[in-house]
Amino acid sequence: MNPATGSQATGYAKAIGLQVLIAALMALVWGALRGENAGVSALAGGAISIIPSALFAWRLNSAARKGVIAFGMTFFLGELGKLALSAVLFAAVIVWYRDADLLALVVSYIVTLHAYLLALLVV
Repeated sequence: MNPATGSQATGYAKAIGLQVLIAALMALVWGALRGENAGVSALAGGAISIIPSALFAWRLNSAARKGVIAFGMTFFLGELGKLALSAVLFAAVIVWYRDADLLALVVSYIVTLHAYLLALLVV
């Protein structure tokens, strides 16, 4: 096993864990300020960020064992996949959750997506 791969997996897990924490906090804040509907919408926005990020991290971790070229291709295609999956998840929430609070949904998505930057601000 490549030692770098283990540390990468730990880094990915920490980033995803931070995203989960931020999504939960956003849901609590939105729920407290604007009601249950906003809290659920905020949680959905966080999930729209977390699910593609987790899949991307899993794929990158797998590709790290296959070499630099595989890693580069996986990174590029993974980013495209993240964007596509995010768009599909947004559409699904909007179609199936008619009462979604769009402001809570989008703001929570953006904040959760930028969890890495928030971690840098805290340190």
